[in-house]
Amino acid sequence: METLTRKKSNTNIGILLLLCLILIIVGIVNLFSVATPRGIESQYHSQQVIWVIIGILICSFFVVVDYKKLETLSYPLYLVCIILLVAVLLFGKTAMGAKRWLDFGIFQIQPAEITKIAIILSISKYFSDKKEVYESWPIYKLHVPMILVLLPFILIIKQPDLGTALILLLIGGFIIIFNRIKISHFIFMLLAGVGFSLLAWYKFLKPYQKKRIIAFLNPESDVLGSAYHSIQSIIAVGSGQMFGKGYMKSTQSQFSFLPEQHTDFVFSIFAEEWGFVGSLVIIIICISILFLILKISSLSNDIFAKNVSFGAFAYFFLHFSINIGMLLGLLPVVGVTFPFLSYGGSSLVSSMILISIVINVGVRTGKHE
Repeated sequence: METLTRKKSNTNIGILLLLCLILIIVGIVNLFSVATPRGIESQYHSQQVIWVIIGILICSFFVVVDYKKLETLSYPLYLVCIILLVAVLLFGKTAMGAKRWLDFGIFQIQPAEITKIAIILSISKYFSDKKEVYESWPIYKLHVPMILVLLPFILIIKQPDLGTALILLLIGGFIIIFNRIKISHFIFMLLAGVGFSLLAWYKFLKPYQKKRIIAFLNPESDVLGSAYHSIQSIIAVGSGQMFGKGYMKSTQSQFSFLPEQHTDFVFSIFAEEWGFVGSLVIIIICISILFLILKISSLSNDIFAKNVSFGAFAYFFLHFSINIGMLLGLLPVVGVTFPFLSYGGSSLVSSMILISIVINVGVRTGKHE
């Protein structure tokens, strides 16, 4: 039975690696199409290749080292991330009205991206350390994971980075719900979420973020302003029709009509060039990645491993769904990248690390059970 489980896990790992590699390659090829002959934009794809190489080197550590050793590093990593987030607010590089990066000269990092991993590891460790077995967790036992989530949430939303803060909050909620809570407690969490949303609206959100949400509800209110990104993205996706305009023939990209086309809206350009059919292939790959992560999680009986794998599932599910929702105008523009496709070292390496941790869990299925 153990041999069969390990064989299934190894098969899942192989397919998962292949699908992620396909997305990474597609992302680099797509960034080359997005690139223009002007300035640094022409370097997006080559810089992404460098980040892929760096990511592979970092990921080798997360695959080779037993995930149980990673478990012992969960809280120290969380503490480091909190320190980095405070450092961002004090010394961070300001770009487009937000402090989100720490500049180390030869490279920059976005600590908020690393914090997503730290949240997944630390909350998973909390549930793993608890020896009590509950049919459903009482709310008073959940104050620690709630604090673990809310502290970085507040620091990130003050940068301000609404998209990352929202994903951080949802990842924490997903893992807590995964560990079974009462329906009444779930309703309480929803109400608390509404309360924090109201608090964020009046205390933390910048005027331009409020305008984006208002523009989502009423796009005609600011066609050339806050709603511009969403409208141009919808035009890009729609103009791709069934089979697309062809590689490097995106008018939204080549004429720079769509802002942030290499990061948040990179999939819009892909959809314009490859159409509905090409987009559907990418979405099927994304769904398959999510399914495989859940399969690897289900094959493990170790509490930490199951929670970490499910946390990775929550991370990718939220990124995929929110990003696609943004580019279709179904969700407000909140600045969420598309894993493996969007340009950016912190986002790419974070996604690669999470996949590496899931692979780590799959390789060692049965070892710690």
